[in-house]
Amino acid sequence: MQQKRLILALLISTAILFLWSYLVPKPPAPQPAASNQATPQQTTSPAGTPATTSTPLPVASPSVAANATPHRIITIKTPLFEAKLDSLGAEAISWIIKKNKDSQQDIYSVAGDKKTHVPLELVSQEGLKRQPREAPLQLSIRDASVDSLLSSTNYVVEGVGSNTGDSEVSLGAGEKRRVTFLLNDPASGLDVVKTVELDADSYIANLEVTIKRGGQVVPEGRIKVGPSIGDQGVKHYTFYSVAPEAVAAVADKVERHQAQAINENKGSPDHMLVQGAVDWAAVGDTYFSMVAIPAKKLAGLELQTTQYDYSGNGKPEKRYLVTAWVPIPTDGSRSLIYTGPKDHYLLTQASNQLPQSLGRGNIDLEGVIDYGW
Repeated sequence: MQQKRLILALLISTAILFLWSYLVPKPPAPQPAASNQATPQQTTSPAGTPATTSTPLPVASPSVAANATPHRIITIKTPLFEAKLDSLGAEAISWIIKKNKDSQQDIYSVAGDKKTHVPLELVSQEGLKRQPREAPLQLSIRDASVDSLLSSTNYVVEGVGSNTGDSEVSLGAGEKRRVTFLLNDPASGLDVVKTVELDADSYIANLEVTIKRGGQVVPEGRIKVGPSIGDQGVKHYTFYSVAPEAVAAVADKVERHQAQAINENKGSPDHMLVQGAVDWAAVGDTYFSMVAIPAKKLAGLELQTTQYDYSGNGKPEKRYLVTAWVPIPTDGSRSLIYTGPKDHYLLTQASNQLPQSLGRGNIDLEGVIDYGW
């Protein structure tokens, strides 16, 4: 009996194997591996559809590929202000005013109230969201390719902490700190040294910029003031609290240019060239301003605006980012940046210090204030 069962099992197994090999197809033979450089094949597109071709990806230039400089944010805290400088573009991404030096009163944004204090931020967050980013202290030499490099590259930072990671420095009374940003790009022959010296007892910062190309100092440089320096917490602009505007002392007179007027400039919308040698140029609202005072009077002041929709009041309204590109020397000469309250006494004190600091004639910053006459 067991022998019959064994013979029957063998017959069934044989039948199953035969049927499986007959019913189930064999897998296709493996194809040879494709070579690294496949021969391009022409494809026929349907009628009316343009044929597409494969475009090789762009190869990064050696300077960009080799830019392994770490990203760093440097925070400088003083009794008067707190500033954040970004190694990306060597720009200011925050500038908070903390105290009025004259009255010694703490200062806060109008966005807060007596119970809840909001820091008084002067740097436009709308500008920082833009692509490319718009931030104070950007550099330009009026060359699109170089300007892109200047604003999109991490600079080496010297003067604070190690060469990597974010750093925070607190300055007490009588203390100063020099922060130097270095950029070297062999592909373009560009060398940049930009030093900002911050003083715990002053709203004035020293600015020294050297820009060389092929070993030669470039003939023209500009520093960005703005966009739209002022209390970023203002929700409603009124007669007593005006929107940020551009102000400049040019050819022995003070000019004021509202952002909307620049935006609607018929000859060149969003763009205005101011003729004459610049004594100083500023962007600010009613109560606060950033002012650039070049080492020497230079021509070439350029004002720009960008319109955007603001919805902080519950409904969209037109607002403008307003920027002043201020001409400065690029040979390492010292220029000055005032960032603080538009206070009569503070601006008078600053004006008295400027001739000695810069070694040039009388400089009157009180024109930054609009007295309405």
